[in-house]
Amino acid sequence: MATSLASDMGRTMRSPSRLILSLAILLCGLQPAAASKRVALVVGNSAYVHATPLANTSNDARDIAAKLQQAGFEVMLGVDLNKVAFDAKLREFSRSLESADAALLFYAGHGLQIAGRNYLVPIDAQLERERDVEFEAVSLDFVLKQMEIDRETKTNIVFLDACRNNPLSRNLARSMGTRSTSIGSGLAETIAGIGTFISYSTQPGNVALDGDGRNSPFASALLKYMRQPGKSLTSVMIDVRKDVVAATSGKQVPWDHSALTGEFFFDPTAKTTNDAELQGRVRLLENEIKLKTESANTAANAALVQLKQRVDQMSDENRRDWDRVFQLQRSTSGEANSAKIGSLYREIGQLQIGVVRRSKQREELKVEIERLEKSLGQQTKADDGSQNRGATRSLSTLETPSEFVAPGVNENKPSTIEVPETTTAAKPDVAAKTQAAAPKPGAKIARSRPLKKKPQDHIDPDWATKLFAQ
Repeated sequence: MATSLASDMGRTMRSPSRLILSLAILLCGLQPAAASKRVALVVGNSAYVHATPLANTSNDARDIAAKLQQAGFEVMLGVDLNKVAFDAKLREFSRSLESADAALLFYAGHGLQIAGRNYLVPIDAQLERERDVEFEAVSLDFVLKQMEIDRETKTNIVFLDACRNNPLSRNLARSMGTRSTSIGSGLAETIAGIGTFISYSTQPGNVALDGDGRNSPFASALLKYMRQPGKSLTSVMIDVRKDVVAATSGKQVPWDHSALTGEFFFDPTAKTTNDAELQGRVRLLENEIKLKTESANTAANAALVQLKQRVDQMSDENRRDWDRVFQLQRSTSGEANSAKIGSLYREIGQLQIGVVRRSKQREELKVEIERLEKSLGQQTKADDGSQNRGATRSLSTLETPSEFVAPGVNENKPSTIEVPETTTAAKPDVAAKTQAAAPKPGAKIARSRPLKKKPQDHIDPDWATKLFAQ
């Protein structure tokens, strides 16, 4: 019974939990950033002078720029930028950020990391010494700082398809000698500021593949999913990741770090959720949670009452059986027929076995009662007779009168039960034992005297087996 009730209650109580989770997701799903002005800097460097040229980075930049223009971005496109041209594009981009609600950087080309800091490499970069890096390359930290200055409430998105196998890193490592360990493979993970999303074409520290087609695997997937209707940036990147992993047989896994405070949609026509509609949906969910919770609590309270009633019923049955044991013990005191005495003792044993069995069941039900009370937020009350006709007493408080323990059961050391043989003429030694066990004339019959020990301490666990084996 207890197991069935617990199973029913588990199914009932799970529904509010699912609703609470739905409400949390709804509250976290803020309105998409409906930007009135979107700006993007797209750079694709292929024709490197002092490093291996890249086949498709310029194609990636041109195709991404066209897709962003379709999405309403003001695009600044730079292809094969040397250091001077790269700096000029960055200055132009930084000036447009002040009035922009959303800013995006896409870079395809060589990149490297030194001591955990990432650098974008212009086509004329010549990295022969460690000192050359700050002069010849563009620090990603500098670009992110420009995007985040005075734009805490705005959206910044960065795509880095710049983890190619870079010979400039190897040249620099050779010149740095023992300090070359600070030069890592691929790009390092960068922690984004509030409102910034950074996506890498592969996991930090790994090298991305160029691909055999017009575009790299990362750019190809990004172009495929960027403008799909109704897809947020998060959904787009999940699809991009799946495609890149499949296209590279698991060698390349796109990675991202997000500190966005709201959803972003590349599609400027994506339906936004207004405040009134959002609040209405929240209220509907709150009301549904309240109804489900009240229904679950009602069912739990009903189950609780049923369990307590059953415990009380078992207590009444135990008291009834102990009263019967009293009567049978009195009957044995004046009975001379050994067969009749044996029958009385058997009945006493059966009654005591029933008491122990019910007491064990009561303890199991009490555990379930405590669990339900905790699930309802109630404080479990002591069994002090304050509820349900005295509530329920635990097995440890159901004290067994020592005078009513069946013959042969020693409260300190259980022993075999001595039952007279069921013959028409009792043997002299059996009759003597029977008379010795009977109370003397005029002796008072002791009433229930509480013991400190539990009933199972008084009753031989093998009572029934020993009784009926004789």
